[in-house]
Amino acid sequence: MRRNTGVPYCALRGLEIGNEVNKALEILSKRGLALPDHLRVDAAIFDYWRAKMGAAANDSPAAFTFDARTQEAYLFFDPADAYWAHPQMIVDHLHQSGYWSTGHRHHPIVHEAGHLAHFRASPTLYAAMRSHRFSAKESATATKVSGVASKVRSNE
Repeated sequence: MRRNTGVPYCALRGLEIGNEVNKALEILSKRGLALPDHLRVDAAIFDYWRAKMGAAANDSPAAFTFDARTQEAYLFFDPADAYWAHPQMIVDHLHQSGYWSTGHRHHPIVHEAGHLAHFRASPTLYAAMRSHRFSAKESATATKVSGVASKVRSNE
């Protein structure tokens, strides 16, 4: 994996997860998008977030975070998430229900890579926005943008 994407540290246990992540990151890399410094498949970090944040925890097969001190970027993957057993079935269901904006097989990976791109573009602004609480007007705008995004189709 490191040979294809140039990511300096990878801890991807599970061939299926590694293959899905590798495919998505190769697509992003070819498009010139930023890649993370670290990749890790680790159910424990998702368990920790759920215990710490409760209902607000990340209920997704993937998550982005960064180290504020070093500015290193991390993509985590939850091997316990149902997505990894049946990616396209899960994506289709969540897209059709309106929860995810696209029906692309790599939607959750690309979504988290979007957070990474935002972070790389402006780490200070990204850090500030993570704690921002949206007003009703901002929430309505976000819903509208998501609706537009759901109409976008990928050629991958």
